[in-house]
Amino acid sequence: MSYKTIIEDNIDILVVGAGLGGTGAAYEARYWGRNKKVIIAEKANIDRSGAVAQGLYAINCYMGTRWGENNPEDHVRYARMDLMGMVREDLAFDMARHVDSAVHKFEEWGLPLMKNPETGSYMREGAGRL
Repeated sequence: MSYKTIIEDNIDILVVGAGLGGTGAAYEARYWGRNKKVIIAEKANIDRSGAVAQGLYAINCYMGTRWGENNPEDHVRYARMDLMGMVREDLAFDMARHVDSAVHKFEEWGLPLMKNPETGSYMREGAGRL
């Protein structure tokens, strides 16, 4: 039987699970407790798979307004088509206009994002995915 490595660390807030709920909770904990050490514990390998690496909706619909790539209206159009018209366009628009700043904040906090070395823009894995 193999034994797991135990790491002891002084943390203030431990979030269990790196799904959308867990990452959202960690975001709020970090926002309201800037001087607190927040750790997310996840059972899966999160380097390039799962909710943290690719599944966060905020990263899946990154606009790229900083580089003139897309705008919130583009996301509303995409959501309308993807969801066969069953969308609250006002909510999709409101979310889309805030998504880039959230991604930039995640990067400031240490989320590694691949960048084009020539332009500095984020490298995408699809139309909206980073």
